[in-house]
Amino acid sequence: MAELNVLVRNKCCCEMPDIKSEHCQTISRFLNVQISRKNELCEMAELASVICQTTIAMINLIDREKQYIIFKVGTQLDFLVKEDTFCQYIREGQDLLIVPDALKDQRFYTNPLVCNSPHMRFYAGVPLTTAAGLTIGSMCVLGQAPKVLSESQILRFKMLAKRVVEILEIEFENVA
Repeated sequence: MAELNVLVRNKCCCEMPDIKSEHCQTISRFLNVQISRKNELCEMAELASVICQTTIAMINLIDREKQYIIFKVGTQLDFLVKEDTFCQYIREGQDLLIVPDALKDQRFYTNPLVCNSPHMRFYAGVPLTTAAGLTIGSMCVLGQAPKVLSESQILRFKMLAKRVVEILEIEFENVA
């Protein structure tokens, strides 16, 4: 079983002008929540990796500058600069982004995660969207070989992401 590491970083994006104030405040609050259900969220990351048969799975919160990897399996990364992420391409209202082979996608073939270690080729990401409709981050899986997910894998992956949001919102409500 891969080692799971947990990290929540304090970060405020509210001073960034191109992110809506409400969105900034929400990201900042989620980054500062003391999560009591860490084991459950770690298990969700591991399940995503198993379901999608990938080496890496991450639950991320994303602000203007960084992607904070708050729960993960298969990587030691704690954050990524936003412009180096695959997740930056997930848009509000989108339900899934799949990149079957990053070397064949002009958005990613020069990405440091593709060109250098860990040499990622496959990516799938689902936005983490709150009940209020704010996308606060993503749940994603990455692999070192090109691949295609089955409809069953996609369905289960999306279900996990919804459950992650539910848990994060409950955690947030418990401190509000």
